[in-house]
Order: sequence, then structure tokens, then C-alpha cells
Amino acid sequence: MLCCAGREWHWGASLFSQRRGATQSSSPCLQAWGYLMRHRAFRDYLMAHPDVAQAYGAIKRVAAIECKNDMAAYMQHKNRFIQYHQQQAIACYGPMAGANL
Repeated sequence: MLCCAGREWHWGASLFSQRRGATQSSSPCLQAWGYLMRHRAFRDYLMAHPDVAQAYGAIKRVAAIECKNDMAAYMQHKNRFIQYHQQQAIACYGPMAGANL
């Protein structure tokens, strides 16, 4: 079950169905769900691949030094690594990785 904006959503044949009331747009919930699944797949992938986790740590350390307090630059510095390894994680664990919240 996924809770979004105070409503309970359940995994179903139509992807998500609202438990009570009229069907409403679930787009914000689906976007949050997709982000959460990618994040959890990446986390699980790092836990299963210590060499990748070590490389990610090194990238974060370099980014912190080079980007100082510029969060946008820090995030951009890590982005290519994260994007690549998120795709690897999804390929490894499937698109529903981390669905068992």
C-alpha cells in the first residue's frame, strides 16, 4: 500500500486504484512512487556492490570539496554516476525494485 496526500492507494490491475471515493489523478503519486523505486533500487544496488559504493563515496567526497556549498553543482557532479548505476540497478532488480515498503 502506498499513502499519498492522505489517501490509501493499492497496487492493482490498473496500477493504482483508490480504496474509497471517486478516482482522482494519481500522477503526483506515480511520480513520487517512481522516484522512490529508483532511489531504493540504487540503494540496494550499492549495498550489493561494495566496489560501486566505494566509487560513489569517492565521487561524493570530490564533489563536496570542489563544489563547496553549491548544492546544485554538487548534485550535477554526481548525476552521471547516479543515472548510470540506477539503470544498472533497475536492470538487475527489475522496475519494481523496493516495492515491498
